[in-house]
Amino acid sequence: MSCADQAYDYELEQKRERLRTLLQSEEELLDREIMQKIQEEEASRLRAKQNALLTAKQDQERQRAEFVKNKMIQLKLNNCDEIRCFIQQKYHEESKKCQLAQIEDKMKLKQAKMDEERMWMDVHVRKYKMDLEKELSEKRERKILEQKTLQNIQNQIKEKSLRAAQEKIDLQKLVCASLPFPDYDPKLKVMDKIDLAVEL
Repeated sequence: MSCADQAYDYELEQKRERLRTLLQSEEELLDREIMQKIQEEEASRLRAKQNALLTAKQDQERQRAEFVKNKMIQLKLNNCDEIRCFIQQKYHEESKKCQLAQIEDKMKLKQAKMDEERMWMDVHVRKYKMDLEKELSEKRERKILEQKTLQNIQNQIKEKSLRAAQEKIDLQKLVCASLPFPDYDPKLKVMDKIDLAVEL
């Protein structure tokens, strides 16, 4: 391989390396943008759930205030047996509703935590898959480059071997051609010096 070919191959490899670096930077930027978008979407979804829980809590507080109001009425009307029984019944009903609301809030909070854990698990799994695919792609590129480098080395060795063999043949011809031609042998006399070198 000539110096010009080697220089061309070197320049071509440098361009490929710069292109590979540029593509890698773009892939990393795209990965970060995708991860940021996923996180923003999940964060928005969690904020919506938190707002829903806050609204439910406010409703619960309103119900509790209503309950307190009814309790005050109960205290004022404590002397009336019929009204007192009615208020006691309402008190038990409101207490039961509050307990059910508390249980429901706890379940919603637990579900929200489970959703958040699942979201982060999905994010990590996606990131792992993207990193794994990137690593496999880089390995494939390295293997192709190694195979190409090995092929180039083999071709260079083959070219050197052929060139050395040709140089040896040329040297033998040159040596034989420089020898004095034997006139006493009729068989050799009719042969050209170059033919004699090949024959030898």
